[in-house]
Amino acid sequence: MEHSASDILVNRLREIDATISDLEKERSEIKVALSVVARYVTTPNSSAAESVVERKGDTDEPTAGAPRPDGIPTLWEMAREYLSSRQSATAAQVVGFIDGKYWPGVVHAQVGPSLYRFVNEGRLKKVGRGEFSLPSEENEPPEGGSETGEGDTSSEHFDRDDLEDSIKQLI
Repeated sequence: MEHSASDILVNRLREIDATISDLEKERSEIKVALSVVARYVTTPNSSAAESVVERKGDTDEPTAGAPRPDGIPTLWEMAREYLSSRQSATAAQVVGFIDGKYWPGVVHAQVGPSLYRFVNEGRLKKVGRGEFSLPSEENEPPEGGSETGEGDTSSEHFDRDDLEDSIKQLI
């Protein structure tokens, strides 16, 4: 029985996907083991294990971040304020600005998905690799637009594409 080139490629892709899945599972198990070692075992090499576990974005545990304070501007207003004084900025820079001025303890997962949503809505432009800018000075949110519920930055508020984009940014 002959296989077409596309059948061979599809089969190979399935093999690769299975391997990736197995490796991701193993990676998760190793990170748990490193976490246990770092927490409970004191050895000359334990500091190396601790540094691997403590690297930003290198744990499987969700990073909730600080709760949103009452009375702060919307994410759109804060992002627009920061971007209005520069040509472009990374998501990390926007998060840093928000953390320093309005929302101590905010994390990327609470802001990043909204930045990508603003790109999809045309309120921001994605420029370069991982940078955002304002498309024009007149850029204002639509009346009654997606600002509704924006204060809720829980994971239920994120759509799947935004969540996947945020995860890719963390990896």
